[in-house]
Amino acid sequence: MIISLVLALFVTASGTITTYFYDEAASFASRLCAGACIGLAALGLVGFVIASFLGLTPLAIALTVAVGSTPVCLTTLAICHST
Repeated sequence: MIISLVLALFVTASGTITTYFYDEAASFASRLCAGACIGLAALGLVGFVIASFLGLTPLAIALTVAVGSTPVCLTTLAICHST
């Protein structure tokens, strides 16, 4: 249960970061709402595609989380690289 909640919060943060690519003038509340939709939809779509090929295995779940975490990782790398 806790792992699912952390995963949902993580993909919501990832989706929120993704909104900066297409809407620069939005408020944080609208980014957060859109980010929840984008992140959870992306998690479901990517998870479905990966599980279609690998089956529902721990490897498929790990790959889904890895793909879903790319906006967070890229933002972290950009921040670390700029300092």
